[in-house]
Amino acid sequence: MEIDQFIDAVGLACPMPILKFKQNTKTLATGSIVKVTTSDPDSVNDFNAYSKHKGYRIIDRSVGSNLFEFIIQI
Repeated sequence: MEIDQFIDAVGLACPMPILKFKQNTKTLATGSIVKVTTSDPDSVNDFNAYSKHKGYRIIDRSVGSNLFEFIIQI
């Protein structure tokens, strides 16, 4: 799987990880793959809800104690 965009949102608190995701994916084509890394535990629910709302598909997620990674197809 080829990642089209990497977004580092580590250190950002809610709602900044989602806002950074939205800003950085505006010009990507449908079907693009984005990897987001964040340290905000609220981002798990935020990315689940936002992806469902937009019709994006979360391909993979990794939830650790300090880092959360999402691979999302837009």
